[in-house]
Amino acid sequence: SLEPSGAETVVSNGRYLLEFDAQRGGVRSLYDKQLKWEWVDATAGRPLHSFVHETLADPNDPEPHERLYHIDYSTTLDSPTGWQPRWAAARTGPTAVRSHKVYRTPLGVAVEQELEHPAVRHLAQRVFLPALGDYIDCEAEWDMGAGDYPEATYVLFPFNLRGATGRLNVGGVQIVQGRDQLRA
Repeated sequence: SLEPSGAETVVSNGRYLLEFDAQRGGVRSLYDKQLKWEWVDATAGRPLHSFVHETLADPNDPEPHERLYHIDYSTTLDSPTGWQPRWAAARTGPTAVRSHKVYRTPLGVAVEQELEHPAVRHLAQRVFLPALGDYIDCEAEWDMGAGDYPEATYVLFPFNLRGATGRLNVGGVQIVQGRDQLRA
């Protein structure tokens, strides 16, 4: 079993210098030494590789599923889409970092953060910085339970990119949202 070698919030290799957020979790700074470029968008309000929990803004709504999606059972053909686009969301991040551990190996440095969030039983994030690589590897895991109230979770990557075009991998095909999709 590998034991942590420390709890420092800054780690680096020949290419990158990473600074971790010890209060909210995630990566506060990803500085590229070769390009002399900060990859994290500091104006985004959340760090890179940060966990977000999303639900309806009104937790007492008597019909929460109707705010998101409405099915008109009176029609059988040419039914309009049921998606309701104008619902208010509440988005929250971790409330605390339970632990921050750094593991050093000959292959690189791994940083593990166990985070606290009221809607999640277990939340852990890991970042691996290889000793001789030009990449970082991010992974996250969480356990939410089996409630039926509408909610979503995701991990944010607010990159500092100018004029970039975001592409998604959908079923093995790269698409640009809004351009390469069928109209509803």
